[in-house]
Amino acid sequence: MILKGTPPVTSVGQHTTLLPLSLDHFQDLKRATEDAELSTIWHTVIPSAEGMQADIEHRLSLQDAGKMLPFAVCSPGGRPVGMTTFMNIDPAKPRGH
Repeated sequence: MILKGTPPVTSVGQHTTLLPLSLDHFQDLKRATEDAELSTIWHTVIPSAEGMQADIEHRLSLQDAGKMLPFAVCSPGGRPVGMTTFMNIDPAKPRGH
């Protein structure tokens, strides 16, 4: 479990930026799923365009419950192109570096 009240963070890298996920990312993420038909990939779970808003809302509810830190993955130009999460964070038991 993540400590409730854990502040969202932004992580800027050379190729992508992770921004705290919000419903503001919905249209871009929906478009990314539609453009690439990503929901048809069998080896991962990617929401369909029709299910994107519900998926974002679900991730945000898990964040509110202290169980997840969800992020929008943004291209170098700043456009959201995907999502990722940190889950099962236990601050009492640090793991790795």
